[in-house]
Amino acid sequence: MVGYNLRFHSCVKRAREWLGEGLIGKPLWARFTCAQYNNKADYIRDGVILNWSHEIDLAIHLLGHAVMMAAVGDDQSTVDIILNHDVTHCQTVVHLDYLTKYERRGFLIVGTDGSIEVDLLRRKAFCPDNRGLYTRNFHGRDTFDENYVAEAHAFLDRLDGKDVDGCTAAEAMHVADICLLAKEHMK
Repeated sequence: MVGYNLRFHSCVKRAREWLGEGLIGKPLWARFTCAQYNNKADYIRDGVILNWSHEIDLAIHLLGHAVMMAAVGDDQSTVDIILNHDVTHCQTVVHLDYLTKYERRGFLIVGTDGSIEVDLLRRKAFCPDNRGLYTRNFHGRDTFDENYVAEAHAFLDRLDGKDVDGCTAAEAMHVADICLLAKEHMK
């Protein structure tokens, strides 16, 4: 199991439920964002792709296996990665940056019948229909610390052979392959 702890975030779990219920119809496009200012020198910090690969994992976790179509940016401070999900043909843009001073982290998934909007930092999720009427509204009460503890419990349960949430090694390798391909694409 690999440490993609955002899978244990209450809003991610709720979004996955809503997708499973077909609440927004067929997913058409999505945007995942992790934008957080970092003024450390390049040699001290990881590039944004590897450091914020969590958003790539979330896109695949929620929308299924994907192929990287394009990547633009410089990897040290900002990048946009375009994914195409095999089954749904949903197109996703993953935006990662160290430039934005007011931190933003969340995602938007738009479908044929509505959308899912999630603010991961404030733990809020909304599901408006195509008329803009909110059919679902969720405010999580968990914390990032609690998410790490839940992940640790899941890891121990997996060691006991139980089927649990959490990123498998194969899923993490797929994310790593996309990250490396994006880095290579920008050279």
